[in-house]
Amino acid sequence: MINCKCLRYDELFSVELHGGSVEAASRGSGMGSTFSVSLKTVQAPEKRTGVSKRAGQACRVLLVEDNADDRAVTAEIIRLGGHTVLEAANGAEALAIARNSAIDVGVIDLGLPDMDGCTVAVKLRSHAAMGTIDLIALTGYGNEAEKNRTAFAGFNEHLVKPIEPHVLLELIDRLVYKIR
Repeated sequence: MINCKCLRYDELFSVELHGGSVEAASRGSGMGSTFSVSLKTVQAPEKRTGVSKRAGQACRVLLVEDNADDRAVTAEIIRLGGHTVLEAANGAEALAIARNSAIDVGVIDLGLPDMDGCTVAVKLRSHAAMGTIDLIALTGYGNEAEKNRTAFAGFNEHLVKPIEPHVLLELIDRLVYKIR
Protein backbone atom coordinates (compact mmCIF):
# COMPACT_ATOMS: atom_id res chain seq x y z
CA MET A 1 0.00 0.00 0.00
CA ILE A 2 1.27 3.46 -0.89
CA ASN A 3 0.44 6.35 1.40
CA CYS A 4 -0.42 9.46 -0.56
CA LYS A 5 -1.35 12.96 0.48
CA CYS A 6 -3.44 15.39 -1.50
CA LEU A 7 -1.46 17.86 -3.55
CA ARG A 8 -2.22 21.54 -3.10
CA TYR A 9 -2.50 23.77 -6.17
CA ASP A 10 0.96 25.27 -5.57
CA GLU A 11 2.45 21.77 -5.37
CA LEU A 12 0.77 20.82 -8.66
CA PHE A 13 2.16 24.00 -10.20
CA SER A 14 5.60 23.12 -8.84
CA VAL A 15 5.44 19.69 -10.51
CA GLU A 16 4.68 21.39 -13.83
CA LEU A 17 7.48 23.95 -13.33
CA HIS A 18 9.89 21.04 -12.96
CA GLY A 19 8.78 19.55 -16.29
CA GLY A 20 6.42 16.99 -14.78
CA SER A 21 2.72 16.27 -14.91
CA VAL A 22 -0.11 15.16 -12.63
CA GLU A 23 -2.98 13.03 -13.91
CA ALA A 24 -6.11 11.68 -12.22
CA ALA A 25 -8.46 8.98 -13.52
CA SER A 26 -11.55 7.23 -12.22
CA ARG A 27 -13.94 4.66 -13.72
CA GLY A 28 -16.82 6.23 -11.84
CA SER A 29 -18.34 6.85 -8.43
CA GLY A 30 -17.29 4.24 -5.88
CA MET A 31 -14.74 2.71 -8.29
CA GLY A 32 -11.68 4.33 -6.79
CA SER A 33 -9.21 6.69 -8.38
CA THR A 34 -5.75 6.52 -9.84
CA PHE A 35 -3.34 9.43 -9.53
CA SER A 36 -0.08 9.61 -11.45
CA VAL A 37 2.75 12.08 -10.90
CA SER A 38 5.52 12.07 -13.51
CA LEU A 39 8.78 13.96 -13.09
CA LYS A 40 11.67 14.33 -15.49
CA THR A 41 14.91 12.80 -14.34
CA VAL A 42 18.09 14.79 -14.08
CA GLN A 43 21.63 13.59 -13.83
CA ALA A 44 23.19 14.17 -10.43
CA PRO A 45 26.14 16.53 -10.48
CA GLU A 46 29.59 14.98 -10.31
CA LYS A 47 30.84 14.41 -6.79
CA ARG A 48 33.58 16.96 -6.22
CA THR A 49 35.95 17.55 -3.36
CA GLY A 50 34.61 21.02 -2.55
CA VAL A 51 38.15 22.14 -1.81
CA SER A 52 39.36 25.24 -3.54
CA LYS A 53 42.64 24.78 -5.37
CA ARG A 54 43.26 28.46 -4.66
CA ALA A 55 42.18 28.80 -1.04
CA GLY A 56 42.70 25.22 0.19
CA GLN A 57 39.46 25.35 2.21
CA ALA A 58 36.07 23.72 1.82
CA CYS A 59 33.16 26.01 0.97
CA ARG A 60 30.47 26.54 3.64
CA VAL A 61 27.00 27.39 2.30
CA LEU A 62 24.12 28.78 4.35
CA LEU A 63 20.88 27.60 2.70
CA VAL A 64 17.74 29.48 3.75
CA GLU A 65 14.52 27.89 2.45
CA ASP A 66 11.21 27.56 4.28
CA ASN A 67 9.85 24.69 2.16
CA ALA A 68 11.28 21.54 3.76
CA ASP A 69 11.24 19.50 0.53
CA ASP A 70 12.91 22.26 -1.51
CA ARG A 71 15.46 22.76 1.25
CA ALA A 72 16.29 19.03 1.39
CA VAL A 73 16.73 18.75 -2.39
CA THR A 74 18.77 21.95 -2.70
CA ALA A 75 20.96 20.97 0.27
CA GLU A 76 21.65 17.58 -1.31
CA ILE A 77 22.61 19.24 -4.61
CA ILE A 78 25.06 21.49 -2.77
CA ARG A 79 26.47 18.53 -0.80
CA LEU A 80 26.89 16.53 -4.02
CA GLY A 81 28.96 19.47 -5.21
CA GLY A 82 31.31 18.80 -2.31
CA HIS A 83 30.25 21.71 -0.13
CA THR A 84 29.21 21.87 3.53
CA VAL A 85 25.61 23.04 4.02
CA LEU A 86 24.14 24.81 7.05
CA GLU A 87 20.33 24.86 6.79
CA ALA A 88 17.77 27.37 8.03
CA ALA A 89 13.98 27.35 7.59
CA ASN A 90 13.49 31.08 8.15
CA GLY A 91 15.31 34.39 8.42
CA ALA A 92 15.76 34.35 12.19
CA GLU A 93 17.39 30.90 12.07
CA ALA A 94 19.63 32.05 9.22
CA LEU A 95 20.85 35.08 11.15
CA ALA A 96 21.51 32.98 14.27
CA ILE A 97 23.50 30.42 12.27
CA ALA A 98 25.46 33.15 10.48
CA ARG A 99 26.37 34.84 13.78
CA ASN A 100 27.88 31.59 15.07
CA SER A 101 29.44 30.10 11.91
CA ALA A 102 31.89 31.00 9.18
CA ILE A 103 29.89 31.21 5.94
CA ASP A 104 31.26 31.59 2.42
CA VAL A 105 27.98 31.80 0.49
CA GLY A 106 24.34 32.36 1.39
CA VAL A 107 21.66 30.83 -0.84
CA ILE A 108 18.46 32.55 0.28
CA ASP A 109 14.84 32.08 -0.77
CA LEU A 110 13.03 35.42 -0.93
CA GLY A 111 9.63 34.20 0.29
CA LEU A 112 10.32 33.35 3.93
CA PRO A 113 7.63 33.22 6.64
CA ASP A 114 9.17 35.61 9.17
CA MET A 115 11.00 38.13 6.99
CA ASP A 116 11.67 38.70 3.33
CA GLY A 117 14.90 37.22 1.94
CA CYS A 118 16.00 40.74 1.01
CA THR A 119 15.73 41.72 4.68
CA VAL A 120 17.90 38.72 5.57
CA ALA A 121 20.48 39.88 3.00
CA VAL A 122 20.54 43.44 4.35
CA LYS A 123 20.96 42.17 7.94
CA LEU A 124 23.76 39.81 6.89
CA ARG A 125 25.52 42.63 5.05
CA SER A 126 25.18 44.97 8.05
CA HIS A 127 26.98 42.55 10.37
CA ALA A 128 30.72 43.36 10.25
CA ALA A 129 31.89 39.73 10.19
CA MET A 130 29.51 38.84 7.36
CA GLY A 131 29.71 41.96 5.21
CA THR A 132 31.72 40.22 2.51
CA ILE A 133 29.62 37.05 2.27
CA ASP A 134 28.49 36.21 -1.27
CA LEU A 135 24.70 35.97 -1.59
CA ILE A 136 22.48 34.19 -4.11
CA ALA A 137 18.76 34.99 -4.23
CA LEU A 138 16.32 32.15 -5.01
CA THR A 139 12.93 33.23 -6.28
CA GLY A 140 10.10 32.37 -8.61
CA TYR A 141 10.33 35.80 -10.24
CA GLY A 142 12.88 36.78 -12.86
CA ASN A 143 11.59 40.16 -14.01
CA GLU A 144 13.82 43.23 -14.00
CA ALA A 145 12.09 44.83 -11.01
CA GLU A 146 12.77 41.73 -8.88
CA LYS A 147 16.39 41.53 -10.07
CA ASN A 148 16.88 45.21 -9.20
CA ARG A 149 15.31 44.66 -5.77
CA THR A 150 17.66 41.78 -4.95
CA ALA A 151 20.71 43.67 -6.24
CA PHE A 152 19.76 46.68 -4.09
CA ALA A 153 19.45 44.37 -1.05
CA GLY A 154 23.02 43.17 -1.60
CA PHE A 155 22.65 39.88 -3.45
CA ASN A 156 25.49 39.05 -5.83
CA GLU A 157 23.31 36.80 -8.01
CA HIS A 158 19.63 36.11 -8.74
CA LEU A 159 18.42 32.58 -9.61
CA VAL A 160 14.88 31.81 -10.74
CA LYS A 161 13.29 28.55 -9.57
CA PRO A 162 13.32 25.82 -10.61
CA ILE A 163 17.09 25.82 -10.57
CA GLU A 164 19.36 23.55 -12.55
CA PRO A 165 21.82 21.79 -10.20
CA HIS A 166 24.89 22.48 -12.34
CA VAL A 167 24.01 26.17 -12.59
CA LEU A 168 23.81 26.54 -8.80
CA LEU A 169 27.07 24.66 -8.24
CA GLU A 170 28.95 26.59 -10.92
CA LEU A 171 27.67 29.85 -9.44
CA ILE A 172 28.78 28.91 -5.92
CA ASP A 173 32.24 27.99 -7.24
CA ARG A 174 32.49 31.20 -9.26
CA LEU A 175 31.59 33.37 -6.28
CA VAL A 176 33.70 31.63 -3.66
CA TYR A 177 36.74 30.80 -5.72
CA LYS A 178 36.50 33.99 -7.80
CA ILE A 179 36.43 32.00 -11.04
CA ARG A 180 35.36 34.10 -14.02
